[in-house]
Amino acid sequence: MERLARSLLERPDAVKRQAGQLRAEGHQRHCVNRSRIVRPTMELGDFDPHATALRLLRNDAPATIMGAPEDWPRWDVLLPHVLAVTDKAGGPDHLSLPGPGGEQAVRDCSWLLDHAAVFLRVHGRPGEARPLAERALAIAEAVYGPDHPSIGTALSNLAHILRDLGQLADARRLAERALAIAEAARGPDHPDVGADLSNLAGILAELGELADARRLAERALAIVEAVYNPDHPDVGTALSNLALIMQDLGELADARSMNERALAIDEAAYGPDHPDVGTDLSNLAGILRDLGELADARSMIERALAIAEAAYGPDHPTVGIHLNNLALIQKDLGELPDARRLTERALVIVEAAYGPDHPTVGTRLSNLALILQDLGELPDARRLTERALAIDEAAYGPDHPDVGTDLGILAVILQDLGELADALRLAERALVIVEAAYGPDHPAVGVARSNLASLQRKRSRAPLRE
Repeated sequence: MERLARSLLERPDAVKRQAGQLRAEGHQRHCVNRSRIVRPTMELGDFDPHATALRLLRNDAPATIMGAPEDWPRWDVLLPHVLAVTDKAGGPDHLSLPGPGGEQAVRDCSWLLDHAAVFLRVHGRPGEARPLAERALAIAEAVYGPDHPSIGTALSNLAHILRDLGQLADARRLAERALAIAEAARGPDHPDVGADLSNLAGILAELGELADARRLAERALAIVEAVYNPDHPDVGTALSNLALIMQDLGELADARSMNERALAIDEAAYGPDHPDVGTDLSNLAGILRDLGELADARSMIERALAIAEAAYGPDHPTVGIHLNNLALIQKDLGELPDARRLTERALVIVEAAYGPDHPTVGTRLSNLALILQDLGELPDARRLTERALAIDEAAYGPDHPDVGTDLGILAVILQDLGELADALRLAERALVIVEAAYGPDHPAVGVARSNLASLQRKRSRAPLRE
């Protein structure tokens, strides 16, 4: 299942799950305005039209974007004006502000760029968001210095964008720096530290470092539970993120309990049709699917899909995630033509949003390959899985659990094609990878062992085809 945070492989058909944005985005923090200015060359005085425009736009632009769909229409109207005015303002080496109005203009410019980047990311346009976030960070570093809490905010938002773009090593580096800044500025138990811990945990989980991810996510949950009441939305976010990691570790009962609690918190806080509620429903549907409760899983993912389409429109990446997850449930129920149609639509959405080489494209390709395999279209299934494997090896390296997933899927397809020698080789490599990532007792390891044992039995009974 794809969740709103990435995952991997689980059942005998070796379906890979991917989770999208770890709901850590609900923890997005905003810049604290402090004054410190460096190296200006462009004069933006108290009555400069650019400074005035920046101030007016900042006063008008809603400060909350993540989880605030009611404010998106205003941002949609303001975005072209924000882009035009901030483009005229230049970068950190071209902002020279002799008076207090000019100093404020620099901060307004950074704030607007950062928030415009968040808006674009929320709406599935990370490629457009990245240069804005990079400019916001550069200006903030020039204004505040490298260790100000505002820098942590900009780093965290850019890390989210890089993660969406599949650049996990760079995202990790920025998230680790954001965490260090927050701990130094706020102390170890501040909610901002909890947010950064949760964000970093999501990146580590996507990199397959589940033990460290769990440790950070548990610390994040402890922080927000100590700071807020038990029904605060930030507690729901921390629970949801930890539940994803527990699911990846095969601890499904605990994952279910945490996700159900997160869903109750978000429904009470936001109402039944909020995007965060859709996230909880989608993630819970994935857990129920793992537990074999397909009817309830289907009901939840259909509700999540309806929420996402109403909030984002039909072509948003989050809609693609829910389409993919519904398709996996339909596959389990034997509804293969419908599963194929939804997966193909989900693939079109993600390729349009992220390009052809993004890891999420690999997830969709491998899931579509499994459906084609069940439909008996083995050459096409092989082609898609080989492409997914190439994408994941390029994104993560040769030893990532998602690579193990792809290898396991490809091994099963080659077995069906009668290429037992190659299938056995891939299945052996898949087992080594998932066992190293999860330990010997994880369900994914059991799947890999079972697949390998089946191949070994077939090899002992039949001559190998080269």
